[in-house]
Amino acid sequence: MLRFLKYSLFILLLILEVSLYSQSVVLGAKAGPNFTNISGYYPFISSHRESISAGVFVLKPMSKRIDGIFEINYEQKGFKYSSQDFSNNTKTEGERIYDYLTMPAGFKYNFGKNVKPYFKTGIFLAILMNAQDNGTETNYAVAPPEDRSWENSIMYKTESVDWGIFFSLGVQYKISSKILFLVEGSLNSGLLMLEPDKILVEEMRNKSFLVSFGFGYSL
Repeated sequence: MLRFLKYSLFILLLILEVSLYSQSVVLGAKAGPNFTNISGYYPFISSHRESISAGVFVLKPMSKRIDGIFEINYEQKGFKYSSQDFSNNTKTEGERIYDYLTMPAGFKYNFGKNVKPYFKTGIFLAILMNAQDNGTETNYAVAPPEDRSWENSIMYKTESVDWGIFFSLGVQYKISSKILFLVEGSLNSGLLMLEPDKILVEEMRNKSFLVSFGFGYSL
């Protein structure tokens, strides 16, 4: 963890030094679908959850091909789960919801001129805004089957922050001298356990794939 924090600080300090390069700053906004799940161990069967992400970003050219980046995003994460208990003939289905304010920082390497494919990587800090468990248990042992539903906050047992790394591939197109359009796909991987008190029971970590469409304006 100490090595990771040093690496994070190194990236942030480098981004603060972008003023050494004379080109202008680009401010922008982006949004798109988010496909999330967990890595690690969970006793139920998990599947991906479809949600959304949206945010703003700053690009600062550091050289001809490299930009420093900083973003502030609202990201909906989580997963769906299901379980079948044949001993009492019940089925449980539900959804874990984790909403974050995420702040990625890193570097973007550009190819081309007007149409620029790019690769982006760095680290992110995510602050938990909401954590909820919504589910339904259906009892098939009675006729007709009975449902029991719940919508419970799980903020009390969920880690309040997450650190992680991200990798992105995208393309940006310069519409005019001031405006650019971009589309990108990003893979985000959280490094901290969602529920640290359940080590060796539920070793869950966030993972997500985001597709974003956005516009930037050069100041």
